[in-house]
Amino acid sequence: MLVLGAAPSGVSADASPTDPQQQKALIDQIRAQLGSNLADALAAQQQLKQSLQENAAQQGVLQGQIADIVAKIAGLDVQIADAQRLEVVFANRITAERAQLRQLARAIYEQPGSALVVIAEARSLSDLLTRRGQSLTRARPHSGAGGA
Repeated sequence: MLVLGAAPSGVSADASPTDPQQQKALIDQIRAQLGSNLADALAAQQQLKQSLQENAAQQGVLQGQIADIVAKIAGLDVQIADAQRLEVVFANRITAERAQLRQLARAIYEQPGSALVVIAEARSLSDLLTRRGQSLTRARPHSGAGGA
């Protein structure tokens, strides 16, 4: 409708020219204008189609990146859970080893100093040497002379 109103002669659909030459010129002008508008619309449609395709490709890339990040987060969650389990295991182990050290310290403190008792109580040669060394260390204060 704008095309008809934009014609140079100001012709509208209600008032068509009576001269066949004028009518043919008007029809040719309208066809040319419609063809130009149609070409512009097709070009805009093609641009829109290309933009939509590019946008879909970008969304695909972003969805892939999001999936990768979600997988990394899941892996980190597993690592955190593993670390928390290890923390509990180590805390329990530390508690148990502290209790053993307290018992060992009490046993060493109460241990008799007799070499025969130490030999009899030793479970192995290594244990004997360790016990003997401990009993010698307790029996003799450090004098700084360095003699055995």
